[in-house]
Amino acid sequence: MQMTKQIDRPGLDSTGGIISRGQVVTALVICQLPALLWGLEDSGGGQLWAVLVAGVLRLLLALPLYLAFGRGWYLSSRSCRGVGEGIFRWLAAGYLVLFVGSTLAQTGLFLTDTLYAGGSVFFFGLVLLVLAVYGAHMGLEAAARSALPVLVVFLVGLLLTAAGVRDEIRLIHLVPAGSNSWLMAGIRMAGHTPELLLLLMAAPRGGAASARFSTPLLAFGITTGLAALVSFLCGSVLGSLQTTVSYPFFRVESLMSLSVFRRLDAAFAGIWLVILLLRCLFLLWAAEQIVSPFSGKRRRWLLPFLGCGSLAVLALLIRRDVLAAGLGQICAGIWWVPLLCVGVLLLWRGRKEVRS
Repeated sequence: MQMTKQIDRPGLDSTGGIISRGQVVTALVICQLPALLWGLEDSGGGQLWAVLVAGVLRLLLALPLYLAFGRGWYLSSRSCRGVGEGIFRWLAAGYLVLFVGSTLAQTGLFLTDTLYAGGSVFFFGLVLLVLAVYGAHMGLEAAARSALPVLVVFLVGLLLTAAGVRDEIRLIHLVPAGSNSWLMAGIRMAGHTPELLLLLMAAPRGGAASARFSTPLLAFGITTGLAALVSFLCGSVLGSLQTTVSYPFFRVESLMSLSVFRRLDAAFAGIWLVILLLRCLFLLWAAEQIVSPFSGKRRRWLLPFLGCGSLAVLALLIRRDVLAAGLGQICAGIWWVPLLCVGVLLLWRGRKEVRS
């Protein structure tokens, strides 16, 4: 019995390290920052409302996790019960691989559109994938520790950007929400949250219920606040142009002019590159932990296998044909997969615990 308790310790990664709640919060925030770079849905005042709706819905999606943790229905990274649970574990890992490949493709496009015109999207994605696989192999604790200074640097850059474009802010550009389109936009934004599976595998489960729930509360609360500030800056500075330009927030960052700080495009691009690397790393680690009970002695090949799957998704997404468009629609449309996987896995585990 004591051995079972040792194996089922929450937050245990492949190197035996345990990350704190603060590190889990930082990892979740880092994973959700790329959405600010790609551009939020809707525009103006409608975008602000959509951001707030998405933040509330993300908290509601995370609530069942902590209700299950309170009953001891969490998933151990070293055990698995039944073929049914195994199917949903692989489904969840495949979902994460899709998002890793999508992030790699978007990163390559971002670099070729901003800094390296005419460069190879596949090459940039491949380099980022190799670094992410290596980082995931080294374990979660080192990556979680490095995420905090990255987040601090991002926050400093965001504050400098807001101060540098203060003269360009025009409140008249903020279009008031005149329809319910912001509601559907908020639902779509909340649904695209593969970080729920990272939360499932990495979040500490011990302590009081209020302490457990503080992890997603802080993570999604911080992300909602950052998204609201970014949407305000994009809407008030760019106005209607934010719907026509690529990477509207990066465009706002390039307009920043504050004392000796001028035209820091390359510096901001470097920060975003590290953030995107960490996102791929965290999602790959979660995918490995989810399916590791089926690997046995072949566990060391799991990350290369998942990396190859991500590389295949990257290769398909950068092709300009019908297959790539169809895969892109799949990535955008299966927002319900993490919720389904989390619910089935926890219910399956709970049913087994009750029978035991």
